[in-house]
Amino acid sequence: MAGVALANGLNANQVHRWMRERGIVPPSRRTPVGVGLNALAEPGFVAVQVAPGVEASVIRVAAQRGNARVKLEWPLQAADACGAWLREWLA
Repeated sequence: MAGVALANGLNANQVHRWMRERGIVPPSRRTPVGVGLNALAEPGFVAVQVAPGVEASVIRVAAQRGNARVKLEWPLQAADACGAWLREWLA
């Protein structure tokens, strides 16, 4: 939490106070029983629903890796190529 606070120009104590005031329990540093560290680090599939009536002909992606930021538009017809490029860039 301290790293997140510092990255956003905040004091970690202030973030803890805000969480406490809102009844939010800070995340535990302990690994859940039966879950290895590799299982926690693996990316998962995130399903995205597109609202009805929204025309999607272009994939728009904003990604960051370290200090490098990328914003791109990719034709929907080449979605598989977009996925392959993203996997390569984020690896």
